[in-house]
Amino acid sequence: MKTHGHKTHVAPWEEVSRRVFWDRDVERETWRKRIEEAHPSYLHESVIRMTPREFIHYLGRDVFLRVWPTLRTSLTGEAKHSCGGMDLAWSWLVSGTFNVIPVARMDTLTKRERDFLFHIAKHPSETIYGAAKACGMQYRRAHEYAGRLQSFGFIRAKPVKENGRRKTRLYSF
Repeated sequence: MKTHGHKTHVAPWEEVSRRVFWDRDVERETWRKRIEEAHPSYLHESVIRMTPREFIHYLGRDVFLRVWPTLRTSLTGEAKHSCGGMDLAWSWLVSGTFNVIPVARMDTLTKRERDFLFHIAKHPSETIYGAAKACGMQYRRAHEYAGRLQSFGFIRAKPVKENGRRKTRLYSF
């Protein structure tokens, strides 16, 4: 990866491929297909030896956003310990924060639930009422979303008492 001023350029596929799979030539389309299938050797070697920018660039941003939460569940060993950069990149690209954990159940959330989750990620310690108001939804619906997101492990709730009133503060993991 070369840096010119503020822009970062990704190395050509041939160079990246040689660094990752030093003993063989791997075509980019073959690599993409194997990554989407979560092929162990392709996925593990790529996560360990590619930068998040390279991985996302060559896989494709939309594909990365769609498949990363599921792909990361099949990582083991060194690859599992090397995926932090990918997790942060995914979180930033989907929510504009580093506060959303890529969980495989993300694809089961509705757009409104994701919007609610991303609001909580951007505004930690928000109340359910505050989140409902900010997201333009009824309190009852926000309460349902908070419960569902808690059950999936996306957020945690902390009951508090402020000025004699009970409130629930929400935090993303």
